[in-house]
Amino acid sequence: MLWRFICVAFLLFSFWVLPAWAEEETPAHSERFLVLVIDGLDRQVVSPSLTPNISGLGAAGARAEKVSGVFPGTSAAALATLLTGAQPERHRCFFFQDLPAVPGIFRSLASRQAGVFLFLAGKEEWKLPPEEKVKLVHAPDDASLTDKVLACLCEQQPYFLVVVWRGPALVRAAGGGQKDYLQAVKEADTQVGRILQFCYGQQIFDRTFFCLTGTTGDPYLAFKAPEIKAGVALPPVSLVDVAPTLAYFLGVKLPSAEGHVLWNALKPGPERSETYLLEVRVKELSEALYGARSFLYSFLREKELLEREKERISREKEEIKEIIAQKEARIAGLERKLYAWKLALGIFFLFSLLGYWWEYRILRRRYLMF
Repeated sequence: MLWRFICVAFLLFSFWVLPAWAEEETPAHSERFLVLVIDGLDRQVVSPSLTPNISGLGAAGARAEKVSGVFPGTSAAALATLLTGAQPERHRCFFFQDLPAVPGIFRSLASRQAGVFLFLAGKEEWKLPPEEKVKLVHAPDDASLTDKVLACLCEQQPYFLVVVWRGPALVRAAGGGQKDYLQAVKEADTQVGRILQFCYGQQIFDRTFFCLTGTTGDPYLAFKAPEIKAGVALPPVSLVDVAPTLAYFLGVKLPSAEGHVLWNALKPGPERSETYLLEVRVKELSEALYGARSFLYSFLREKELLEREKERISREKEEIKEIIAQKEARIAGLERKLYAWKLALGIFFLFSLLGYWWEYRILRRRYLMF
């Protein structure tokens, strides 16, 4: 009887307990990626009262306390950095008519048969290299752009989609006041809410990787995904870290990326433990610190060389000043001599004229008798 009881217990354990454990240990993963970019969104204006959808998405996922932007701080430069992970001085895309000089996420996904879209609001058109195979969609304003995004999500089910609402940045560019800017931010939050509501309605919210970010100024940055921790405030990051983080989950490589994966935002899992995430993050931060110190040392060496060169130029300048002073003194002496010769010659001619005149008087009296 004992062995029968053991067999029954083993069968029950195999059919009910083990599948439950396996289901609990299998982490959810993102099936699509939505990068929501609000051009000109500042972190200081994000609040539950003004931007409930943006704030709610950040509270449900991981949001950055501080985000360093790019220089020069143009919308096109920031957007290119978000997609390449490189600084503007490297990707060389400063305006929308410029083509990025380095490959980004779009080009890395070109080999896959996946739907890749870029939706851009505003009158400016961004030209992308044909090898990136991205479907570029323009709209005159943010609301109509959202309509096209929702239609795309409903009909084509894209794998990687980037939406760029430009309302706040356009208001600032037009010289609008703070009230107009806040209204534009509120309108952008409404468009974000439309996207989130659609995902909720289609029951794809929990299987979607959301990245919401600003571009210029002091941008806002938040992630919400099954692989991302919930309710986490990340330490200061940079816009160059967005593309490497997205590339990690997309399974692609960005050879020109200068940022790092935000490992401290990831949930631990079977393939990445908490210790592993911390070790990788510390390693990358150490490498970044080493690179920063190396750059600082090279900068200090350059500064020292410049100081030496400056001292050498100063000495040469003083020597040249002395030589010029000597030349000027010599020229002044020559000018004085020349003036003296001119004066002597003038006096000589004057006395010669007086002598001729006096001799003429004498001869006239002697021979003409008057």
